[in-house]
Amino acid sequence: YMETLLAGVEDLKRVVKRGETVNTLDMTNPFPFLMNLRAPKGGWLTLHMNRTISEDVHPAPEVMFADSDHVMIAKMSMVQSTADLMKQVYGDWLDANYGERVETLYWTRWSHRKPALRPATQLP
Repeated sequence: YMETLLAGVEDLKRVVKRGETVNTLDMTNPFPFLMNLRAPKGGWLTLHMNRTISEDVHPAPEVMFADSDHVMIAKMSMVQSTADLMKQVYGDWLDANYGERVETLYWTRWSHRKPALRPATQLP
């Protein structure tokens, strides 16, 4: 698992700018801690399929990604069913609302919300 996190950090180092946030649709979001970043507003402490979140009951994407500049979904998660559910629930919205989608060996990353959709707190 640590190998996947370190690979995610390496990918994010290339794109995260000062003051930006990373949200992770996995069991936990380790990237703010690992990279000394501010935690994203709207992000959850933990996600677990059918315990804290489900296909029918989940936060609206506008809430979940309130100020997330980057969103990561694990391809090899500690709880793969949760990561798969998150991609199913939020994948199309992320594709439509983020400018960049990158696939790496361990992660799918969406980066840089489209300018018309940035909250006022993120305006340049």
